Amino acid sequence: MFKTLYCCLRTIARHENGPLYESRCAYLEHLAAKGSSRKTLRVAAEVIYRAAVYMRLDSSSQVERSDVEQAAKDWATRPYGNGNQIGAERTIKRFRLIVCGWLRFAGRLHEPNRAPGPHQGGVDFYCRYMEEERGLSPATIATARNHLQKFFAKTRKPQLMQYAIAHIER
Repeated sequence: MFKTLYCCLRTIARHENGPLYESRCAYLEHLAAKGSSRKTLRVAAEVIYRAAVYMRLDSSSQVERSDVEQAAKDWATRPYGNGNQIGAERTIKRFRLIVCGWLRFAGRLHEPNRAPGPHQGGVDFYCRYMEEERGLSPATIATARNHLQKFFAKTRKPQLMQYAIAHIER
């Protein structure tokens, strides 16, 4: 996988000899199979490599979501700076998103069970419709699910029929 992402032999060696090689490689192959671009794969490869090193992850223990949050903040505000200059908040968000996705894929992320959000059944039904009837990509469906969950969490109407066009436009 890393030989297809990088040309520099030192970079390839760093990734291949780094911690949790098999897990990182499997996750990148999973992302590639889902249609991720080469640029997305390279960003993910760098972030999960840095997370494995920075968090001193081993192959056995579960990782708490709070540990990922703290590592993201520490990484974004490290003394020698943010080399890609995207800002601390975006660095935190990117680190958290990619590392949680990797650890969730590997079955190593321990997240507290969250109660289902408002209208979760309707959101699930709509997402199944988008997948089965319309044949939309998993990324499109995940984005729609995220937007719907945020929308319903903010508006808090008890029934779907109470929503008007004005709520949606707002």
